Amino acid sequence: MNPIIFNANGAAMTGAGVGEKLLAANFEAGALRPFVYNGKAYVTINGEGVLYNNNATLTRDEWKHFDDKIIKAFQADLSFVKSIKAAGLTYDLPNPLGKTILEHQNMSNAITAKISMDANVQDSGDTPEIGTGSIPIPIISSGFNIDMRTLASSRNSQVPLDTTNQEFAARANAVFLENQTLFGNGAITDTQKLTSDFSDAAVRLANRYTYGAQTIDGIFTYESAVEYNMANDWLLVATTGKQILSDTILMKQELAEQGYGGDAKLSLPSYLQAKLSEDYKSSESSSTMSILNRLQMIQGLTIEFVESIGRITPATGGTQYINLCMVAMRSDVIRMIDGFDSMLVQWDSQGGMNTNYRILTIQVPQLRTRQAGDCGVVRGYFLRA
Repeated sequence: MNPIIFNANGAAMTGAGVGEKLLAANFEAGALRPFVYNGKAYVTINGEGVLYNNNATLTRDEWKHFDDKIIKAFQADLSFVKSIKAAGLTYDLPNPLGKTILEHQNMSNAITAKISMDANVQDSGDTPEIGTGSIPIPIISSGFNIDMRTLASSRNSQVPLDTTNQEFAARANAVFLENQTLFGNGAITDTQKLTSDFSDAAVRLANRYTYGAQTIDGIFTYESAVEYNMANDWLLVATTGKQILSDTILMKQELAEQGYGGDAKLSLPSYLQAKLSEDYKSSESSSTMSILNRLQMIQGLTIEFVESIGRITPATGGTQYINLCMVAMRSDVIRMIDGFDSMLVQWDSQGGMNTNYRILTIQVPQLRTRQAGDCGVVRGYFLRA
């Protein structure tokens, strides 16, 4: 660590509110993570240990203890988002707390390749049309507090602080992010997932996050997504593996017709696991292949079960839906704008007797479409009669 004085007069941070601290530090989140080191208080700004003129509550080891538990809990409740990031479909956003809007581009498919022995060929002169757009960069957050007596008791007994509240808060952020990425609305309930008709434009609009004229869409609220009304109720006992295979192939064909014929991921609600574990050919006692095994044989298709799409089995009766989606895993189709996963920050209240903590997440799903309207997302649904 190389301590430096935070500012020229050495007093700007004294008594400053949360917003003032962030402004003074150019929205570096480290300004809200003070720690005790060798009897002095510091914050970390641009990777440097900076002398801090207010009190700090936690030691560096206590911050690390909290961070380790938070990161583990946050990652445990992500599935769909994790698969996007594991595919490398991310856009790193520097200084995310200091940004509210991200501008982006899309373009037409006007560029064509040519072959020659020396690459000295005349281009056709086609110029791709470039369009611009923007997307809001909100903060997902959840909080808790620790009173000074609890902190003192932990230190006196040399027992690590209990992290139950931190883990619950991290999971709350993760569930919100997963729901937002799928349904546009991070606060959507299990009942709303079952009963919402996402083929209805008004339902899609109601579930988007809106900031001014900019919106954040999820898979099931994206206007450009291809809608596929499934031919079969996958939950019926009478529905065969061949019928489910047919629906899946037709969804893959929809992607191909949009110009996305390569690798794709089929994301299914977790309640379909039992059905897809059945024999593909149920009439043949010697069958050893499950329906899931057969679907996995489709070239270029990977399959995952996602609890956030649906964990409660929809009932029959004409009011509840099966929802699933197929996505071409490419950066021109979907990516996560990556600020940070989970950042724990703190400030004091009640005269310093209470320390407030908040876990901040800046992760934004971005669905993308070519200017011609081609889209690499297929939204499958079936209204159970």
